[in-house]
Amino acid sequence: MISKTPFLLLCLLIFSMFDIGHAKIIDRIVAVVNDDVITLSELESRAQPILAKIEQERKRPLSAKEKEEILAQILPQLIDEYLVDAEIKRLGIKIGDREVEQALQQLCKRNNITMQDLEAQLAAEGLTLEQYKEQLKRQIQRTELINAQVKSKIVVTDEQIADYLKQSSKPAPSKEESPTYVLQHVCIVPLNPDDPRSVKRAKKIAEEAYKELKNGKPFEEVVAAYSAPAFKQNDGYLGGFKQEEMAPFIKEAIKDLKPGEYSKVVKTPLGFQIFKVKDITSESSDDVNVNSFEKERVREQLYQQQVNARFDEWLREIRSKATIKILF
Repeated sequence: MISKTPFLLLCLLIFSMFDIGHAKIIDRIVAVVNDDVITLSELESRAQPILAKIEQERKRPLSAKEKEEILAQILPQLIDEYLVDAEIKRLGIKIGDREVEQALQQLCKRNNITMQDLEAQLAAEGLTLEQYKEQLKRQIQRTELINAQVKSKIVVTDEQIADYLKQSSKPAPSKEESPTYVLQHVCIVPLNPDDPRSVKRAKKIAEEAYKELKNGKPFEEVVAAYSAPAFKQNDGYLGGFKQEEMAPFIKEAIKDLKPGEYSKVVKTPLGFQIFKVKDITSESSDDVNVNSFEKERVREQLYQQQVNARFDEWLREIRSKATIKILF
């Protein structure tokens, strides 16, 4: 005999997916990940910021076909998120309010802002503090997962850093033709590099810093007032580089500058930067000491490369063991 209660629940579940008055499906399953389902509404919600950004860039609404193609590209990312969340649950990783509050305090300290500043910025981006705390909680959970599965296996040695610096420094064809540029910078980092509104706000702050420089404020004072805390030390000193040793965006920014002059605001992988040529010398770049900031920057870069590689390897393994059905 068929139980009536499960049958009634099944009916309710089916009819809840329809607009009874118009007999129109309002949601459907687009993927099954082990015992979990991903609905079209979840996929569209996940893709909404990306869709909005593309429409803004193209200055027109997306067609149904274009939207479907973008959703198809985002669905695998959402499936991976489900797999990661399942591992978090399996490992019993739980984050309490105390950890979230500590992370908020560290975030404010790292970006040299108050909690009131953070709330104001979140409001400008359409988020409440509580919503942001929930996002932060999920980020911390995933960080703990990476710590447990990946990061504990990674060590970056001083020898690796030295090798990286040596390999990234190409010898100049002629010392006379290749002077060394001693550089400083102002660096503003978005709170959330993946959020267009955070990026826009960081750009605005960088433009304010540039305006201060144009009004005659000393470069070191602008560094102290505007740069993210990690980049304030030593008055924003970067080190000495030949042009062929520089990243293309730095080379382009400073190529026409004389000692004491600074660039316009430049968008870089870190965020938004303003570069100053402190001096131009005929010394070899090897003679200009690589400061502790540069070493730590390289250490973090190498560390993150290894973390990403290990995490991708771990995720491929998890994905290969999962039961995944795509219905989109």
